[in-house]
Amino acid sequence: MQFHSIPRFLRKTVPCSLALCMSILCLTACGTQGDDSEISQDQLPYGATLTLNTSNEISVQHDKRYLDDALVSKISDFYYAIQTQDTALFQSVQLPIYHDYMLSVLNDGQFTDADILNFAYQTDLTAEDKTEYDFSLIDITDAKKGTVYSESANVIAMIDSLCTEQKIPKMSQDIDAAYELSIARFLTEKDSGIRHETGVMLTEETIVALRYQGEWYIMFD
Repeated sequence: MQFHSIPRFLRKTVPCSLALCMSILCLTACGTQGDDSEISQDQLPYGATLTLNTSNEISVQHDKRYLDDALVSKISDFYYAIQTQDTALFQSVQLPIYHDYMLSVLNDGQFTDADILNFAYQTDLTAEDKTEYDFSLIDITDAKKGTVYSESANVIAMIDSLCTEQKIPKMSQDIDAAYELSIARFLTEKDSGIRHETGVMLTEETIVALRYQGEWYIMFD
């Protein structure tokens, strides 16, 4: 369990504020010089317009220009499944063919979903002194769209390979969105009810999200 004791917002709000200030200064300067060019919200980088979604079991902070409510809900479900050891919820956020591959091939059939959840719980939510934690906030600090050279492209290629092995149509033709998400996970003592940034944060991790036939799925190592 690797903690970072400095709240991430102390490192994040400064560049975001600077980005907004620079945008305002640019617009002011351009107006003074008679230039019609403007910077729209869509041109600002990820993180310039953050929102805190508290409608799910775990609060999720994200840039709503990039991520829709359906994906945010799936991300909350993924971490809530770890927190509650809910195997059914854990399975629901994963693409079945990828989930089966993770269990049968990568784990050599030695581990069940319950085993994986228990390992994640002990690693992320249990300290060495046996103190237990909940996720207080999932902060999506960056979202990179999938490209031909990205990790998400590798995942999609692997899924298509599994489809070929099983002699079923390739799924890539029905995957219309892909993101690589950088995730900061803030913790609070178990059952505290806190749902925002705290002074305890795990090391950031990256997960891949794919939208297949209109439904979002989470891919993880």
